[in-house]
Amino acid sequence: MALLLILISSLLNPLKGIRWRKCLFVLVYFLASMTNAAVRNITFELLCKLDFEDVLVGANPALIFITPGKCSICERFESVYLEFAADPIYTGIMIELLNFQGDIYHVNSSVVPWSIPLESPVILLADSERKLPYCGYLHHLHLTNAIHQFSNGVRAARLTDANFEHDTQASTGSTTGDWLIIFDLVNTSALQVYDGLAVSLRARGISLGIVDPSKSTQTGKRFDVSRQVSEQPSMLMLHRSQVYRYSGTLKRFDFAPVLQFALNSFHEHQAHAVPRPRMRFDEILDWIVEHYLKLEVQHGSFVILAAGIFVLFLAASSIGLLLVTCFWMAGSFEHAEKADNTGRSSDSMDDEPTHEACDNAEEHRSKRKLKEN
Repeated sequence: MALLLILISSLLNPLKGIRWRKCLFVLVYFLASMTNAAVRNITFELLCKLDFEDVLVGANPALIFITPGKCSICERFESVYLEFAADPIYTGIMIELLNFQGDIYHVNSSVVPWSIPLESPVILLADSERKLPYCGYLHHLHLTNAIHQFSNGVRAARLTDANFEHDTQASTGSTTGDWLIIFDLVNTSALQVYDGLAVSLRARGISLGIVDPSKSTQTGKRFDVSRQVSEQPSMLMLHRSQVYRYSGTLKRFDFAPVLQFALNSFHEHQAHAVPRPRMRFDEILDWIVEHYLKLEVQHGSFVILAAGIFVLFLAASSIGLLLVTCFWMAGSFEHAEKADNTGRSSDSMDDEPTHEACDNAEEHRSKRKLKEN
C-alpha cells in the first residue's frame, strides 16, 4: 500500500494548485479500510454457525486459521495469517472489483470443527459446498497454489478394483502423470482430509488416489498390500511405469513424511515394475491356496496330502477315460467310413458285368435274326 501511495504521489506531483494529496490520502484510507474489513476474529461457536453460502464454488474460498493460543508452530501459522491479511489481491477492495470471495477468519480454539479428524493449529478452506483442511507446507506461495486447486474442484480420486487401471494407467506407461497411492481404511471424515492433501499435491503436478484395501482386495493383492486393521496406511508412488514403495512407518494424517516422499525422496525407496492387472486365473489360484491352508490347519498336512493325491488320481483317471473315449469314437467313425467306401466299390463292380452280359445278348439275338433271314 505504501508503494502504491508513493507511485500515485509521483504521478500527481506535477499538478499544482489542485488538492490531489488530500484526495489521495482519503482514497488510501478507504482502500485500507476495505482491505482490513475482510479479516475477522471470531469465536469457535460463531464459526460453527457459519455455512459460507455466500462463498461461491469456483471463487476463492474462505481461509480459516485455527490456533490453540500458544504452541511450538503457532508462530508460523500466525505469520502466514498476517501475510494473507495484508494481501490486497486476496482481501478487501480487490475482491469486490474481481467478484471474488475470500474472507479470512482467525479463531482461537484447540478443537477443529465439522468433524475433521485433525488437531489445532490448522488452516481450513471453505466454500458453500466443501470444507477441507490445508495439508501442505506453511508458506504463502504453497497455500496460494492450494487455494487455486481448491477453486478448480480438485479432490482425491476414489480408486477401486473397477477403476484403478483406467484412472491411473499404471501398467500402460502412466499416461495420466504421477500418482501417489495411499491404502487406508477410509470414511467420510478421512476422505475430507485426503481431499485437502490432494489440492496441495495437485499444485505440484501429482494426483492423489485413495484405495480401501478392505473393499478393493484385488488392487491390494496386486501391490502386495493386505487388508489392514491397524492405523498404519501404506503408500506407493507410481512414476514412469515404476512403483516406489514407502519403506518407513506411516501414521495416519501425518503429512510431513507424505509430502517429503511424494515431492522429493520417493527415488530413494525400493522400486520395481508396475505389476500387471490380476486376471481370473489368479483369483482361482488364490482361492485354491487359501482353502488348502485352511484345511491344513484344521486336519493336518498328512490328511490334506492324501486327499490331494486322491483328487489328482481322480482327475488323471477322468482325463484318461475321456481321451480313450475320444479315440474309440474317432476309430469307430473311421472304420464305418472305410466299410461304406468298400461297399460302394463292390456294387459298382457288380453292375459292370451285367451291362456287358446284356450287350452280348443283344448282339447274339441280332446275329441269329440275320442267319434266319
